[in-house]
Amino acid sequence: MIRCSFLLLFFLLGFCTILQAEQTNFALPAQQQQHPAMQIAQPPDSDGTTELLDIKEPIEITDNTKAVVFTAAGILAAALVITLIILWWKRSRKQKAILAHETALQQLLRARQLIDEHNVNAFITLIDQTLRSYIEQRFAVSARRQTTREFISRLTKDKEPVPEILSKNRENLKTWLEHCDLVKFARANLTSEAMGEMLANLHSFIESTRMEPEK
Repeated sequence: MIRCSFLLLFFLLGFCTILQAEQTNFALPAQQQQHPAMQIAQPPDSDGTTELLDIKEPIEITDNTKAVVFTAAGILAAALVITLIILWWKRSRKQKAILAHETALQQLLRARQLIDEHNVNAFITLIDQTLRSYIEQRFAVSARRQTTREFISRLTKDKEPVPEILSKNRENLKTWLEHCDLVKFARANLTSEAMGEMLANLHSFIESTRMEPEK
């Protein structure tokens, strides 16, 4: 699709160049030579003589075809460029969504090591950042700069529709994020078993919502 758009753009530019050359070759002359025979006779003067006068110079007609064609070509070129930008943006966004689960799963491997070290604070911080980043990249839903209450509230609002799969996992997401808040702000503690269960659930969520590349 993008290659075809570039070919169309090159074709359009070539067409404009050829058209400009043809317009130059067939441009109307600024002035035309007066033919000797192109004269008119004035009525005889009072003394009986007749004076022959040249006719007026021809009126030059401005050819606006060139301006109209180039204006249309410019509009088409601008529309084509905008289309290419939109296609590139959509493709880049989709690529980020495809790679989102890969990045998240790599982060979960690091979280497994933190469980072995029983580093609760570092584990929760990593889990919270991983989950929020995955949601933003995969579903294009703002999560990293929202509180848990703001994010969960958005999942239930009809005015701001979100992907159905997020709405279905609303309770799980709420539980995970609230656990993160308890550790970060209330200094709560988690057992290794609780951290392992949270890690397994989050791993299943990412695997079940991953975006597969088109074949």
